[in-house]
Amino acid sequence: MSVPTLLRSRSALTFVLIALIIGVVVPSLAQSPALPHCGQRPTIISDGLYVDHLRWCPEHVVHDPEIEAFAFTALEVSPDGTLFASRPLTGEVMRISDSDGDDLPDDMQLFVSGLTTPNGLAFHRGILYVSGGANIYRVSETATVETLVTDLPTGTGFWTGGLAIGPDERLYVAIGAPCSNCAFDDPNRGAIISMDLDGGDRQLVASGFRHPADLAFFRDQLWTLDSAPRQSVRNALDELNRVQAGASYGFPYCLGADT
Repeated sequence: MSVPTLLRSRSALTFVLIALIIGVVVPSLAQSPALPHCGQRPTIISDGLYVDHLRWCPEHVVHDPEIEAFAFTALEVSPDGTLFASRPLTGEVMRISDSDGDDLPDDMQLFVSGLTTPNGLAFHRGILYVSGGANIYRVSETATVETLVTDLPTGTGFWTGGLAIGPDERLYVAIGAPCSNCAFDDPNRGAIISMDLDGGDRQLVASGFRHPADLAFFRDQLWTLDSAPRQSVRNALDELNRVQAGASYGFPYCLGADT
């Protein structure tokens, strides 16, 4: 798939990043009098961003104008505050930590490399799970990589998307459709599947997605984003879906603003 198409489908991750900084990290800054005023910090995001009186200093996690726009596609935070970021174009996962004690991650180092288009991250009990291509990897705290799955549906179409771990301690992975706007026969493409933490007991959860870009559990409920085909301005509205087991979400027959 083309980088512009994937950039559009991944635009929601910008909001995930901002939400992470604003809603989790940044409120603590208001209680840190030793920190510089917002306007004095070099990484402030200000253009076109709404910030109310309860939110302070939304910032870039990595402020490097030389990094291409499609450098990172997924973020995950461990309990100790370490931020992991996937880089599918280079096959890497980066580890970003707070080097200066200002409650913002800033020191980026390579965590693992040599992965196939890593594009989804989930952290659970000291282990980082990574989805990419046909694979799901399990990475220890010492960066030892174990390949759990090697046969996820892949090939033409959209990349393997988001990854999440549910309250049932199962892995949930989003699989993109094999095409942008067409019918297809593989029930595991354009779908969300689940499996146990060792990669076994695979089950189809829901189908009818075009490009489920990310997955998240909120109050024990699974949610996903899906992107509509860009055939006109009117039907370029993406979807936020609450995922119900066994449901079909319409692609390729209905998706986006025209439905």
